[in-house]
Amino acid sequence: MVGEDSVEKVDQQEVADVKTVMTFLTKAFTSLRIYLPNNPFVKKFHANLYESLAKFLDNYGKIALRINEFELLYKDTVVYRNTDRNGSIAFILHKDGVREISFLKDVDSDEVFDFLNILKKNAELTDEESDLVGSLWPRDFQYIKYTAVEDIVETRSLGMEPIEMEPEEKVVDSNINAKKILASQKVNDNIPVFDTYTDLLLLEDKEMHDIENLISTQLEIKPGLALVKILFNLLKLESNHKEFAQIVQFSAELLQRFIDGCKFTYALQILKEAKIFFHSTEDLPLKNKEKISNFLRVAEETDTIEKLAARINEVQDEDEMKSALQYLGLVEKKTMPLICDLLFKASGVKTKNYLLNLIEILGEENPATIRKFLSDKRADLVMELIPLVIKIDKTKSIKYLERFIKHNEEKVRLRVISSLKTLKGTEANRLFVKFLDDKSERVRLSAAENLQYSDDKSVIQKVCNIVENKDFLNKETAEQLVLINFLGKSKSNAAVSTLRKILNIGGLFSGSKNDAIRIASAHALGEIGSKTAMEVLKKGSMIRRKKISKVCKTLLQKTGEIE
Repeated sequence: MVGEDSVEKVDQQEVADVKTVMTFLTKAFTSLRIYLPNNPFVKKFHANLYESLAKFLDNYGKIALRINEFELLYKDTVVYRNTDRNGSIAFILHKDGVREISFLKDVDSDEVFDFLNILKKNAELTDEESDLVGSLWPRDFQYIKYTAVEDIVETRSLGMEPIEMEPEEKVVDSNINAKKILASQKVNDNIPVFDTYTDLLLLEDKEMHDIENLISTQLEIKPGLALVKILFNLLKLESNHKEFAQIVQFSAELLQRFIDGCKFTYALQILKEAKIFFHSTEDLPLKNKEKISNFLRVAEETDTIEKLAARINEVQDEDEMKSALQYLGLVEKKTMPLICDLLFKASGVKTKNYLLNLIEILGEENPATIRKFLSDKRADLVMELIPLVIKIDKTKSIKYLERFIKHNEEKVRLRVISSLKTLKGTEANRLFVKFLDDKSERVRLSAAENLQYSDDKSVIQKVCNIVENKDFLNKETAEQLVLINFLGKSKSNAAVSTLRKILNIGGLFSGSKNDAIRIASAHALGEIGSKTAMEVLKKGSMIRRKKISKVCKTLLQKTGEIE
């Protein structure tokens, strides 16, 4: 493990590469917590993670991460930070005693996916139930190694909690210990406590009513996710259609109460459990399958998601906000308009970031879901979506952004230009050139400043045409200088003719008021440095206006053309 006081130098590119792996790790982990393991989102983000991890390991051999409570450090540099106790990978590892984790070269995809699943399962447990080290130990990963605190390893390395059990105590081998859960709710003594799920299935009507009252009562205090799990574990074992329908109906009512009460964490849990149940139960009777299908239809119908969306703005709790957005993400085909509406209305930075992250996840799977909103009349919404379109689909984004050349909002046109900075290549450059004809000086200047130097003759010719036009004299000096500087940086002989026209006597640019652009033209010729450019500078050194001729002579001296 890297010592607390050690300072290890690390290359900036190496840090950037680690952060890329951390980004994909976060996305893969988040998608796994929201969707089923066979969901296309999960598969795609897992593939992206493994590809970036394998590439890093090929280049550097190993990635060793030191784990603080909310941070992951690579060679004493923070490469991941998340203070959300429910979603922070660092916190999940740290709270169970893991202090360092390493990924070694040749790690296989299945091992990485198993590791993520173990993280996910422990993240969904309470601090008392969670035992990450105990879960990792029996897997005996070959290429994923970890170091844990000794006092925790001694008790948890065998998957045991550090407590003493009475000899007679029976441990129920199931995902949820119903007896422990129900007993911990601290309700009145008249509520029955059960040893196994079999006992729960043999309830009389009055006993079932008591459990419903228990759940309903707890809703007004602090409902537990375990109670939701109990309902769906009952469904797994219930063979009587009438009883099955009763539990489904109660779950539907529970979902609506959660949404009405802005308890989105529990609403999300019900939706997730229902989806898992529907897709993973193969031998479910047809009537029961239809009941769950109807439940999902109601949970995803427009009225339900509109009600949820309308209440998001009432939420102050960060976890509840994230759960509400995850709920919308599970029914993305119907909710994209709602998500965009929320983004348009959102005022808080955190809320906007959550929404943008959700839109990005949905757009990764289907970029068209975002692109269609680029025609929205709300400029502020369009401005938020433009960078995402480029980030998600760089190949096709140029042709969609071209429509903004004539957009009536200046700030939208500026956002397109600033977002195009991340792209390189002929197509992006040609789009910058088209903005050079914009009616706004700010837009033209921004486009000119971002022009990329390439061998594209059409771009250079366009700039030459702009500079030679008499309207060029009416432009602000800053814009004039940027375009002239571009011609020099291009090192193109095609630009020499245009620069000669600026520098020469008797042309459009004669007169002291144009001294600045004539001097800039001389510097541009010096930067081109060709034989033809030097000949123009020699003529410039003989201009009567000393200010201009002096600059030309100085440039010629630097190149050794004159003594």
